[in-house]
Amino acid sequence: MQKFEYRYPRIYVDCAVIFTTQENTITGRCTNISTVGAGASLSQPVPIGTTGLLTIESLTCALEVHARVTHSGLSGTGLAFTFSCNDERAALEQFLEKLPKLHRL
Repeated sequence: MQKFEYRYPRIYVDCAVIFTTQENTITGRCTNISTVGAGASLSQPVPIGTTGLLTIESLTCALEVHARVTHSGLSGTGLAFTFSCNDERAALEQFLEKLPKLHRL
């Protein structure tokens, strides 16, 4: 099996996640996060291209950031952050600093 190499370093985590779209509120677990996106295991399939507000909650902090589904399948859902403002980008960086890290790729 070939190992996939991410362009941006990922932090592997296990955090609660809520993806809120115009039609649904979908819960799940965030499995990894970087400065440009996140991977998640969601409770239901979400079509590629769907946009919404992603809320990620760890034991020590929480983050709300706009995101778009980039892939969805048996291995999970990929979400790219679509920052609506510079404050969201700054909040992400603060979240990553506070987040308990299981390990980095």
